[in-house]
Amino acid sequence: MMNNLKLLRTKSGMKQIELANMLGIAQSTLSGWETSKFEIDTSSLEKLSHLFQVSVGYILGLESAPFTVSSDNLLGNEQQKENSELLDAELANLLQALPPEYIGRVKDFMKGILASR
Repeated sequence: MMNNLKLLRTKSGMKQIELANMLGIAQSTLSGWETSKFEIDTSSLEKLSHLFQVSVGYILGLESAPFTVSSDNLLGNEQQKENSELLDAELANLLQALPPEYIGRVKDFMKGILASR
């Protein structure tokens, strides 16, 4: 059964090596996932789901609709604000740790995700 991982990656403008590096896996592993030669482990599925903001079922090709309702949307406004602040701080720390030449790639990746929605 084919999954939607390659579609998600290419729509976001990422190369296999870029996504593999973000996930901490070998490019050959990602290639195997995209061609359904290898099964995607649960931990990686969760990371991919959060990264692309789609359901695990969509990644696996079990659902035709790519979008999922985030559990954050079910929280109250104060909880959403707190979660947003934590995410902002985490993203800022991650961006600061990146070498300058990767910042543009991250921005392009995020723009690609937004454009595909």
